[in-house]
This record gives sequence, C-alpha cells and structure tokens, in this order.
Amino acid sequence: MFGGLGSDREQIGDVTLSKTRSSESTATVRCIGRSLIVLGAYWCITGIVLWWSYGISPLILGGYYQRDQALAIVAKMALIITVLTSLVWLFVMMRKVSGSRWRIGWNIGWKTAVFLLAYAIVVVTRRQLWNPSQGVSDNVMFLPLIGNVNGRFFSEAGTEIVPIMACVSGLLCALQPRCFMASSSRIAK
Repeated sequence: MFGGLGSDREQIGDVTLSKTRSSESTATVRCIGRSLIVLGAYWCITGIVLWWSYGISPLILGGYYQRDQALAIVAKMALIITVLTSLVWLFVMMRKVSGSRWRIGWNIGWKTAVFLLAYAIVVVTRRQLWNPSQGVSDNVMFLPLIGNVNGRFFSEAGTEIVPIMACVSGLLCALQPRCFMASSSRIAK
C-alpha cells in the first residue's frame, strides 16, 4: 500500500517536472520568436540608417544607382549587419546575463559596437592588404562572397553607422530583456 503511494508521488513529480520542462521550452520558443521579429525590425532600421547615412537618394537622382538596385544593395548590407548583430544577441542569450533591462541593453550595445567595428577592421584591412596580383574584383578586394556589397559601402567610409546600430541593438534588447536574462533574475523597470 505504501509502495503504491510512493510511486504515485513519483508519477506526480514526473508530471510536474514534465510541465516545468514544457513551460521552459515554450518560453524559449517565445523568446526565439520575439527575437526574430525584433531582428526583422532591426534589419529594417539598419536599411533606413544606411540609406540616410550614405545619402542613397541623391545617388539615385544623380543616376549612379537605379532605385531597385539601390534598394537591393542596401537590403544586403543591412542583412550582413543584422546577421553580425544576431551573433552578439545569441552570445548574450546563451550566457543569460543578469541585471536591469538597461544594463542588459548597455551590455548588448557595446558588444554590438565592438563586433561591428571588428568586422569593419577586417574588411578595411583586407582591402588595404590587397594588391592587383590577387585579382581586381570586389570579392577579392573586400572579402569573398560578400565583397561586392562591402565594396559599395566600405569604399567611401564604413564605420559611421556603428554607434547608431549599437544603440538601436541595445535599445531593442532592453525592450525585451526576458530573453537575455537568467531565469532567476528580476526585471527592473
């Protein structure tokens, strides 16, 4: 009789453990879903910042780009920046930092700035170390596969959007801190 009661308690314990695991996985899926939506917004904001900071509209009016060509190249560079930023977000999500939402935003913001600056340094260093004997295409001069996109943006300048995108990254993450925090941390408002 007591053996049966003990096994019922274990079973109840297993059900509780199963429900806890299920709610944790549901929370993880929600965080991933929210992060994907926020990354989509970040991609759009990045495109707007690139368009504005590089003065794309005057380039279209001047005949340097067609409108659809400019939109495609800005969307590609925005995607590169978004992918780089998402790596920072993933790193911070895996570490499950603690603190207030603004501390998390600051943490992600400065890490985004460092990562984007490191990327810019790699691209510019690659370009500076390039010589004509290696080939004359943008893919050779500015990194393989994405050199054409990098060449369009890094040939004029390349780092003026880093502080803006770092601030946007930190702000967006501060607005959804539960995805980045340890489960025992409280959210300060």
